[in-house]
Amino acid sequence: MEPGLRATLGTLEHAPADARIVWIVLATLRDSRGIVVASLRDLSALTGVPKARVQTALEKLVTFGLVEPDGQDQWYLTTRFVRSVDAQEDLPLPGDPPPIHTAEALMVAWNTGAPHLCPVRVLTPERRRKAKARLRQYPDCDWAAVIARLDASRFCRGENSNGWKAGFDFLLRMSTAAKTLEGVYDNPPVSPVSPANAAATDRWIAARRHR
Repeated sequence: MEPGLRATLGTLEHAPADARIVWIVLATLRDSRGIVVASLRDLSALTGVPKARVQTALEKLVTFGLVEPDGQDQWYLTTRFVRSVDAQEDLPLPGDPPPIHTAEALMVAWNTGAPHLCPVRVLTPERRRKAKARLRQYPDCDWAAVIARLDASRFCRGENSNGWKAGFDFLLRMSTAAKTLEGVYDNPPVSPVSPANAAATDRWIAARRHR
């Protein structure tokens, strides 16, 4: 039986770091069928992990049942990323999101929970350090909610003066989680009157006053 995302994250919590990193990159590169075409050299370049260790990580993921070889340089991710109607056991309970305790889990949460923002491909040592620091800084934070809120923000999605889009590094800033929860990046309320209609109304009122 193919594992759901929640079960997969639970398995990865106990996996070696290299295996977690390789799975994250595979999950990011997968197509709609869950298949990734990538050589050891490609995966090594994307993960920053030496090829020999990438091979070991893939073997470990196969042992866990999370990855299956699907031809030369081709891999199939067994995780069921889209929940079926019958897969109720994979649905998180209200107020009980999957816990995020590691930098790798935070990276997975970003790539799966922020589809409109910049994906993260490599968990560099600097990103890992900052992720661990943020997890310690906000031990009770609902990171999935923070990420979803950023993904819903038009400002973070590029509707700003320079077209900037938020990425994983933005999430790792010291103040981002607090500001997000305080609503700093939330969309402004939509006015029932468009700017054009408001301007036309102002002109009409001004014209009436000069009669």
